[in-house]
Amino acid sequence: MLRRGDTICIFDRYFYDVKIDPMRLRIKLPQIVIRGIFLMAPSPSVVLCLGGNPKILYERKPETSLEEVTRQVSQLENLVENDVKAHWVRTDQDIAQSVDDVMAIIEKELTII
Repeated sequence: MLRRGDTICIFDRYFYDVKIDPMRLRIKLPQIVIRGIFLMAPSPSVVLCLGGNPKILYERKPETSLEEVTRQVSQLENLVENDVKAHWVRTDQDIAQSVDDVMAIIEKELTII
């Protein structure tokens, strides 16, 4: 029998990125395959979605189009709306405030666990 202990794993993007930004990973799979893999992937207890005003984010990092940034922000917002484990953290504000917001979410979630 496998037993999971108390473990903290921190991922940048994790499997959600396959659904939100498949072009970055150069993955072209049918949605049914992606959904199947997603169902088999370990489910995190807490998901932090970093985002904000697409125009501000695009100005900071214009590697893709504003339309693509807008689409990805919308996908992240949708994830937060539909997954109770997902939390929105604004990154279009002062970095210290974003860090404080992340720490508050983690602290709250650790008290629940």
